[in-house]
Amino acid sequence: MVLWYNIPMLTKVRVINTLSTITKKAVEFIYTDFYAPLVALLTLFFWVSGFSLAGVLLFSLIGTFIFVVQRDMTPVLPLLLSIFFLPSNLSIFSNILSYLVFLPALGGLIYHFIKYPLKEFYFGKLLFPLFLIFFTMLLGGIFSDEILSYGLGLVQIFGIGFAMLFAYVVLSQYICPSEAFDNKHYFYHSLLIICAVPCMEMFFSTLFFINCPTGVITYKTLGWGDKNFIGYMILLAVPICFYFIVKAQKQRMYIYMGALVFFLISILFISCDGATGILIVCTPFLFYFTYKRVTVNKKQAVIYFAYAVLLTIAIILLIISIASGNLIGYLNTHFFNDTGRTRIYKQAMELFAKHPIFGVGVYYPVLKGSVGYINYHSTIHHALATTGICGFLAYAYLTYKRIKIAAQNFSDFNFYGLLSIIFYMAYCFIDCGEFLMIVIFINVITLILERENTHPEKNTLKPLKVLSKRV
Repeated sequence: MVLWYNIPMLTKVRVINTLSTITKKAVEFIYTDFYAPLVALLTLFFWVSGFSLAGVLLFSLIGTFIFVVQRDMTPVLPLLLSIFFLPSNLSIFSNILSYLVFLPALGGLIYHFIKYPLKEFYFGKLLFPLFLIFFTMLLGGIFSDEILSYGLGLVQIFGIGFAMLFAYVVLSQYICPSEAFDNKHYFYHSLLIICAVPCMEMFFSTLFFINCPTGVITYKTLGWGDKNFIGYMILLAVPICFYFIVKAQKQRMYIYMGALVFFLISILFISCDGATGILIVCTPFLFYFTYKRVTVNKKQAVIYFAYAVLLTIAIILLIISIASGNLIGYLNTHFFNDTGRTRIYKQAMELFAKHPIFGVGVYYPVLKGSVGYINYHSTIHHALATTGICGFLAYAYLTYKRIKIAAQNFSDFNFYGLLSIIFYMAYCFIDCGEFLMIVIFINVITLILERENTHPEKNTLKPLKVLSKRV
């Protein structure tokens, strides 16, 4: 501080102007199409290198910068969605000191609340459903004998129940780009880029970390989850690819066609059964609807592309057939069996029968002799078993509100967003996405659809301080 006072005034002005220019250029950059790819590349770098904690710290610092310099939190979304794919090993968070990397973002968020106070609270349409989810998680297992013994349940309650509610409340107040800014393109573009990250990480694991002495491929620990997580990402991304095929200029349309092929190939190679089945049934309808929506000069390209995709899938299945030696056996193994779900569903319903009102509690250890916890591979069964009929009704209400928000107005933006939500929810019938951190993706998609369609009053928002023309 003393040193600063001794600096000549002219030098101080130059330093301040330089910092102001750098800040302005940085703010301009985070609203461009290059920002999300940079975040994705950083995510891949820190995941591959194993310096995941350093990556979390960097994202925390970038988030702090955004919180401090402006009111709009839209550029926080790529960071928020990417950060889940940074860890290559969750043991980095086994030490309580590791969580200090989040302190800069926490401090920046508190500063943001003080600098940009709310003149009017925006009651988002998911606010009450998400509160009910949190409340039923808190009550889950309240009359169960195991209520005091499931420590991981607390992580689930506050990591999923409270954190998702808190994120929704904050973002619904502070996502406020200027009217001139194309938030629809920005968000869907960012979502598409981020959804590709776990696919690339899985391919990297497959190519460079295969260890199959017994002939069975095992993957490097991904840290953030498994192939089911990737299945969710692909289900969200595929409709968005079709959105850009409709909306982009013909020259750029081929980029999104390539992205669509990438996601469809990814779903075949990771053998994510439920997600693959959903896409096999729904993709032809997506092609048909997209063909009807595109302009005349794009129609022929869409037809040729549909044939190319069909041929590509046929070739991949042929390769699988040759590699496995038995395509029918491969299909039976990966697509036409319940992978033990029948037994798990039965146990879930037995627990629901014992505690039908509030369930047995989130992440109750149900398998005899099991050293860990279990998810019931079905949001319906998981909700009934762990949170009872109260939790089931809360999730049913949340699902209804999501679909209602997306179906409020008919537009390409809404329609393809609605399909992403429907695909996600369909997969939740045979998996447990609502009880995983991955649920932040679908909540953010719904929030953006809501914000773009309802247009809350702009005059309640405090003006941004550091702005480019686009912000």
